[in-house]
Amino acid sequence: MALLAFALKDTENLKTPILIKEAVDSELKIKELQVQLEQSNDPLTKAKLLKEAQLLTLGVKGEASVLFELQNSFLPLHIIHDLRIEHGEHKAQLDFVVLTRKFIIVIEYFKRDFTVQFDKSNDKQLF
Repeated sequence: MALLAFALKDTENLKTPILIKEAVDSELKIKELQVQLEQSNDPLTKAKLLKEAQLLTLGVKGEASVLFELQNSFLPLHIIHDLRIEHGEHKAQLDFVVLTRKFIIVIEYFKRDFTVQFDKSNDKQLF
């Protein structure tokens, strides 16, 4: 929290993006899933763990591309990556919180995989 307080004290000195907090939990989770995958003998458990690891890997790659664009934007930004908020029993995870002098943006990365098919009347359907 001290980093955030320091970042918000900036007056007119900020010229380029600053990464205040970087994500580390996702990489650790992927490694844990890979260890569980190697130790598991059950085909159903292996399939579930493999799918979860693949989805998490895609998310990490997508977030890395968003982070790259933010860091190379040449805009005066404060970037918080992978922010977790807890209030009582409620929890939230935000991929990015971007702070500027004039606004705050929350960015959530989603990779959408779907197939587009056309029926005989040329109406498209998403699967």
